[in-house]
Amino acid sequence: MIRRFLMWLFHCSHLKYKVNNRTRVGKWILLDVTFAGCPNGRKYLLYYKDVPLVLEPHFGYTNSPVARFTPTLAGWRIALDFMQGHPR
Repeated sequence: MIRRFLMWLFHCSHLKYKVNNRTRVGKWILLDVTFAGCPNGRKYLLYYKDVPLVLEPHFGYTNSPVARFTPTLAGWRIALDFMQGHPR
């Protein structure tokens, strides 16, 4: 169990990522991000106002996204609908 966690920790670095696309609607920012070395490494992350310097795709951290969406065309459209329907 510990060995599996350590392998995940060193192969799935949240410090190694590429932002494939960035869309802003009002103060909402939607990112299409690929995290290197992670299974299912592609994520759609939604932030409000600011994007942190270091991206963290999981919730519960200070730099957590407001929401995540399925990394598909349908997921991207749902995220855009959310952003347009919740202006701030």
